Amino acid sequence: MAAISTTTDTTYTRVGVNLSGWTTDGTVAVSRVHEDGSRNVVRGMSAVSGGVAFGWDYEAPLSVPVTYEAWDGSTLATSPATTLAAPSRARLSVPGLPSFGGPILIAKRSEFERARATSRMSPIGRSMPIVKSDVLQAPSFTLSLMTKGDAEAYSLLSTIEVAPVLLLRIPGTRVTDWCYIATGGVKEVSVSSVLPPSINATADMVETWAAWEVECQVVDSPVGGVFGDPTSTYQAGLDARPTYQDRLAANATYIDALRG
Repeated sequence: MAAISTTTDTTYTRVGVNLSGWTTDGTVAVSRVHEDGSRNVVRGMSAVSGGVAFGWDYEAPLSVPVTYEAWDGSTLATSPATTLAAPSRARLSVPGLPSFGGPILIAKRSEFERARATSRMSPIGRSMPIVKSDVLQAPSFTLSLMTKGDAEAYSLLSTIEVAPVLLLRIPGTRVTDWCYIATGGVKEVSVSSVLPPSINATADMVETWAAWEVECQVVDSPVGGVFGDPTSTYQAGLDARPTYQDRLAANATYIDALRG
């Protein structure tokens, strides 16, 4: 009997989705179903082979239950509800590139602005103008962050630079608890405008901190699959297949190594 089950991995903030018992091999559409009923396709799911398939969902919301559905055109399977525990800090990640992104430190609450396009006409002989309005747009806001030390600063910059659309997850918030954001301008501000008294700054001194303001617009999920695995390293590859002959026997290619 076709079934779908899940496991959670809090270390890498992901949900493992496992398909089993499918009678037909090939592509099966797998979706994540949120509490509000919205559905999002799980990227990176492997095709069913031998009745089974597996993939990691790196974009599940935090601290709220979700279910997963698999549909092959004739059979529908639904998983039990699963909750991915929230880490100690919010997360900013790159959809489809799980090796980029990580925890972020929020500096202050965002203020959200929702625009509505309107056209105003004032015909001759009418005291009241005629206004035609479009739908209310998704929120835009400024994301205020803090980083401590160069490593955190470089990590934040690389995340923003590698893709224009990111996934923001701030548990406990209404708008930004789980949303895709298109990033615009990025402003970096030193926490202290006073130069340090010496060049031997310690890790706890204010000079090691930086404040960031990132222009954001809430958008739809970007298309694409998953490339890379944060658990895949050069050393892990050597441990799994230490010789060139081992790699040949496993039909492992350079692209396979990059994908993890």
